[in-house]
Amino acid sequence: MASSKIEQIRTRIPQLVKRAAKEIKTDIEQRYNQLFNCYVKPQYDGQHQQFPHLNYKNLGIPSLYQSQKDAVWMMLQNEGGVADHEVGSGKTLIMCVAAYEMKRLGIVNKPMIIGLKANVHQIAETFQIRLSRS
Repeated sequence: MASSKIEQIRTRIPQLVKRAAKEIKTDIEQRYNQLFNCYVKPQYDGQHQQFPHLNYKNLGIPSLYQSQKDAVWMMLQNEGGVADHEVGSGKTLIMCVAAYEMKRLGIVNKPMIIGLKANVHQIAETFQIRLSRS
């Protein structure tokens, strides 16, 4: 019974709004925007960053991708975070660079990377080889 009532409300509300006067439509729009549409997702621009201890030669690229720099900058600004990028976009490198930079800049004392047990060796390899000085 409750489900059918919800369905009635869902179908009737748009019909009522279409038939409502312009002042009521404006009021509904303003209330909606105040309640639900007032938050802006922050945009992080990490283009200005330089990573002095990152070994680009071992990575095989001239620089980090812009999305990786943005993710590292987000983690630095928030003192941590989640790298929820697609497969193959360099999440391991993002986590390692962010942890290294947080330690280097004195933001944290002991950075922690949480990952699957199967990925521990890959994370360790990234730290040892790709972040090594040369």
